Amino acid sequence: MTLLNWFVETSFFCSFTTESTVRERRSIAMEKVRVDKDKLVNLLKNEPLIEHEFSLPMIADSFWDSKGGALYYGTGLCNSHAITIGMPFDILAMVLVAEKLRSALGLSKVFHHIADTHALCNLPESHAAILQKAAEIETVMNKVVQKLGLSHFVILRSSSFDSSLEYAAFMRQVDTQNGDNRNGEYAQRELADMLWYQVKHGVVIKLGWAASDFSFDERWYDDKFVRYFGKSLSFVYTKAGRAFNRKTRVAPYIAIAEEDRIILRDGEPVEEKFNRATQHLRGDVVNGAANYFAAICRLYERLVHHPLDKGSVPQKVQQIIDHIFE
Repeated sequence: MTLLNWFVETSFFCSFTTESTVRERRSIAMEKVRVDKDKLVNLLKNEPLIEHEFSLPMIADSFWDSKGGALYYGTGLCNSHAITIGMPFDILAMVLVAEKLRSALGLSKVFHHIADTHALCNLPESHAAILQKAAEIETVMNKVVQKLGLSHFVILRSSSFDSSLEYAAFMRQVDTQNGDNRNGEYAQRELADMLWYQVKHGVVIKLGWAASDFSFDERWYDDKFVRYFGKSLSFVYTKAGRAFNRKTRVAPYIAIAEEDRIILRDGEPVEEKFNRATQHLRGDVVNGAANYFAAICRLYERLVHHPLDKGSVPQKVQQIIDHIFE
């Protein structure tokens, strides 16, 4: 029942409620929806880490009638040919934006979904290595959640629930056999995940990443979900991650060996990597990466009760990593 319907039904059953009171209550309800909508629109437009032009059209109409709910985002472990070497620092863009949305919209939880079973679809011959990497990433993300004080976050691996009968039922609802070579089991699981989190955990927002110069980012799966199941979920997108090589915009949660990335790990030489990039890359590329990491640091300072010392962007990034692993 929407807030507006509740007011109307209440007025019908309460004989002492005057017509003017009903109109007043309707107006209050409409104002609440408008204010909440403005709040989200302003948040999406004003947060530098969010791609608001992609996000705003993907907010479901039903979102304004919802109360509470949860948010989830997924992180992969590989691309089509290689396993990630670790979790990039860039994931903090998604983590911190998720927390900002949760707090601003009164959401109950944030689910960080590690897609370990999905990775086996891409690299079935690397079963043991993928499971080992999944455990490593889970450990890192638990450190992040603990040290950043993110008490509403839940870390889940696909393999912890996707062998259940309920998940199998969601898989059957997804038909991905339409001749597109980017479909198949991986895409089927991506869409089944959305159904799972929506039905099992009350998720109302899926957070992803997007970039205008990418032909295939998370929007591909999200658009497919909307075509199959309607606009029942809302989708928000962060900016792409940054690499210090020719392919500057990348997934924020996968770092393959040939990319020069800042990794969430103990002893990561952040300033050394920035200095190397300055020597070998165009100034606009390095500045773009520095601005991206600076935005992460600013949001970190606003949301996390751990002040950073004054210094350069690499120094602040180093402080965050050191804090996570101290």
